[in-house]
Amino acid sequence: MKTYIVSVPENEIPFVTGLFKKLRIRSKAMSEEYQEELGLAKQIIKGMKSEDISKEKLLSHFRKNGVDC
Repeated sequence: MKTYIVSVPENEIPFVTGLFKKLRIRSKAMSEEYQEELGLAKQIIKGMKSEDISKEKLLSHFRKNGVDC
């Protein structure tokens, strides 16, 4: 089994979900919160590969995105 992530425009969601049902393809919508967490996780992984980020820059990013630190 393979997993694909597809971005669907808001007005096409009913068509695409209907198509998936007809083809018996399981689908799951990602919440906006999950997408943000996924983006943050990707940035953390990227940051772990380099040591070029200052503590102030990291804290500034967290504050900007609503993380209390």
